[in-house]
Amino acid sequence: MKTHRLITVCTTLAALAVAGVLAGPVLRAAEKTTPAAAKKETAAEKKARLDREELAQYDKNKNGKLDPDELAAEKADKNKAAAEKRKATIQKKKEAAAATSAETNP
Repeated sequence: MKTHRLITVCTTLAALAVAGVLAGPVLRAAEKTTPAAAKKETAAEKKARLDREELAQYDKNKNGKLDPDELAAEKADKNKAAAEKRKATIQKKKEAAAATSAETNP
């Protein structure tokens, strides 16, 4: 009886050890196909899409590349957008400061 139980325990432990060894490569393969890996692909696709959209927007002569005047127009638009963003940020900070001072000084 004790021998039978010992054999059963040893067989179970051996089966678990084999399963653990075989599970390693499966888990590593699963890590490569997680949503994080899919996000990286999506980010690369998003960048390519944005590049195509910018090219379509600024490539006035449709030669597939941005010439110096087209690059200048793109840069001017980006600078304008950045200035507007800075202005909006400053405005939000002023409004927050005014709200805070109104709350502290009723």
